Amino acid sequence: VRESDQHNDTFGLVKAIAAKRYMAPEFFDLMDIVLKLSVQSQKHAVRLQCSQIFLSYLVEYPMGSKRLENHLQQIVLNIKYEYEEGRLSAIDLLSALIQKFPLPALEANAQLFFLPLVLSLVNDESKKCKEAVAGCISLMLKRLSTDTVQSLYSYVKRWSQPAGVESVPMQLASAQLYGLFVEARPDYVKRGRNSSELADLIMQVI
Repeated sequence: VRESDQHNDTFGLVKAIAAKRYMAPEFFDLMDIVLKLSVQSQKHAVRLQCSQIFLSYLVEYPMGSKRLENHLQQIVLNIKYEYEEGRLSAIDLLSALIQKFPLPALEANAQLFFLPLVLSLVNDESKKCKEAVAGCISLMLKRLSTDTVQSLYSYVKRWSQPAGVESVPMQLASAQLYGLFVEARPDYVKRGRNSSELADLIMQVI
């Protein structure tokens, strides 16, 4: 997979193997390589093919909870990859996963996804990556239950509070996050005192 110039044939073979639910250790090693290529390949077409293959494998393939957890952690780590095109590929894969993941699995991993995405929103210098991250967070908020949205919202409230100069980047990020909550979950924002509380918090950040 790493060296082949016949990418379509190679990836067609990988898809055929995956369709057979092949369980040998070598296949799982191959999937690790596919995930790496989805970020590290210099060819956009290869990154896209690898992302599609890995997404299908992750959603449909039988695997233990530990292996799944390791894969998810690696996807999250990949959004900090050194090159912009690789980070964009990782964010796109995470966005696609958020849309296809069974809801119980998404709920269980919401914090695993949310916190690194917020850090990327704060620290990534690429406008494209920031926009992709914001879109990814919005997709996740739209799918999550109200209880899980509440738990994530509590983080944003905490980050919006002034705590010295070092807290300013997180305060600014919280203002953007409030906007994502309003856009993605107006049903949540309108509940109880959330809307008036949100207005007060935004004023503090501004």
